[in-house]
Amino acid sequence: MSQEVEHFTKEKRVLVAMRKTLSSIVKDVTPSSSAIKSPLTETTIEDIKMCFGLIAAREQEIAKEAGVELNEKPHFTDEAFTSNVVSLDSLQITMKSKSVSKSSNKKPAKKISKKSNYDDIDPTEEGFE
Repeated sequence: MSQEVEHFTKEKRVLVAMRKTLSSIVKDVTPSSSAIKSPLTETTIEDIKMCFGLIAAREQEIAKEAGVELNEKPHFTDEAFTSNVVSLDSLQITMKSKSVSKSSNKKPAKKISKKSNYDDIDPTEEGFE
């Protein structure tokens, strides 16, 4: 293992340990009821948020340097990974053909005069769109 890769793996492990420890501390000192005031000051809370932000930013930098994508979403362990790639050209052709077939079957929409009462219109009536 090269020295650079070893450095990144150690740094990554340190960042993970710091994030887990910091989140455990926050969980331990958070009051069980929202009626009880937190023992942490507003300054300390902001500092903790900043630490989480710095940890996340450095983790992203490390991942980017390693060529790892970070846009993963959570999934169930028994969930199958599937992807469905659709060509935009085929999608446009499909949409155009559906549009043409629908437009030939359309009935003219009812026009509403300015004087008519909207309560008299029945949306279930044919031709209402």
